Amino acid sequence: VMAKGKSGCFLCQGNMPDDERGIALSDDWTIYPNVSPYEKGHFVLVRNESFEKHPYQRIDDIDTVSMALDILWRLAVEEGVGDYKISFNGVGAAASSEHFHYQGFRINLPVERFGVEYLSRKEGVKVGVVSEYPVKVNVVEGVEKNKVAQEVFGVINQLSLACPPITYNILFSANREIGFKAYIYPRRSETPSSVREGLLNIKYGIMEMSGVSIVYSKEEADKYSEKAMRESLIAAGYPKVSSAIISGRLAGSNIFTAFDKDQDDGDTHTSSSIGGQDILKLIEDLMGGMYIEDGCSRLYAARELSYYCDLRAIPVFIEMLLEIYHS
Repeated sequence: VMAKGKSGCFLCQGNMPDDERGIALSDDWTIYPNVSPYEKGHFVLVRNESFEKHPYQRIDDIDTVSMALDILWRLAVEEGVGDYKISFNGVGAAASSEHFHYQGFRINLPVERFGVEYLSRKEGVKVGVVSEYPVKVNVVEGVEKNKVAQEVFGVINQLSLACPPITYNILFSANREIGFKAYIYPRRSETPSSVREGLLNIKYGIMEMSGVSIVYSKEEADKYSEKAMRESLIAAGYPKVSSAIISGRLAGSNIFTAFDKDQDDGDTHTSSSIGGQDILKLIEDLMGGMYIEDGCSRLYAARELSYYCDLRAIPVFIEMLLEIYHS
């Protein structure tokens, strides 16, 4: 809420009404009640501005991740309010302000009910993806706060360094048994209807990406269906690559037939050695922001094909990946 007669950023302390008091946690951070809460215990954790700097809505160091984990541990574990979550919406991923802030609230979200396929374990930290979810959700889990914060920052830093940069949402949870758990959602678009006409015309933030939509009227609610929500979720995020899709859909395509023919004729062309798992890794790497050095235009075009709106585009996508692989 902006104070009367003020203009500019509504999260800057000088622009807030006199009766909107926060709790100073340090010189750098203040916590405020959310004046428009959509869940129990809804607060905003704001990084304070200074004369030198207006804090932008971007996580650019490990300490910023650690701050969220510290507050969450205090609430969810030490205070025993186990359903507390802290979230982050990036710019272009439904952030309500470009002034740096986290949001905290009490809720158990549908994404938390899905299993996790852990792909690596190192130094007490597990990294993986949410299984059977319509979009790719990276997961970082571990007991030691500093190691979890470092791994989370590594994931989002890779997204930020992609060309063009990939914005994201994050959901943090915590409990004494598993420690901390972070769900990281790479984002394709902020509003699904911008990808395809007929999809939901709302900004998708952490709630929508996690399986819950917030509506403010019956007219708006009538537009929702399971199909509309699923298709809009896929448009807002990145589809989770499935090796079964790749193997089943492309097994008889020209590109794989060519590989088989090369091998039958005794041709030792190097592309014949590339299998489904190699292609799966190439796709995952590309969607995670790899191959930046190959140029924005190529990466952007390949990423567009990777959305799987039309499976017939996949062979073209594979050819582009193989070109990168052999360059």
